[in-house]
Amino acid sequence: MLTFKNIDYYSPIEASKKFKISLSTIYYWIRRNELENCLLDLTKFGKEKEIDPKELRASLYINKKSLIEKAKFLNYTPVENYSIKGGK
Repeated sequence: MLTFKNIDYYSPIEASKKFKISLSTIYYWIRRNELENCLLDLTKFGKEKEIDPKELRASLYINKKSLIEKAKFLNYTPVENYSIKGGK
């Protein structure tokens, strides 16, 4: 998990484990651009954190809020009770 500008981002493998969503489903969403606006811009992240994006474990990171919404849509029960700021 990475945090950038107070937003948590998960790699597809981390998201699959944490939110109990199959990895193939996550990659399906990515291929269909359903998560296009929810992906971390690794270039901006690298410049601000002074890290080469190639050093990260994954080439894609998805924000937590969008994963929670997708998990709810699929009617999955998250591993733990997640809350988004300002909501339950």
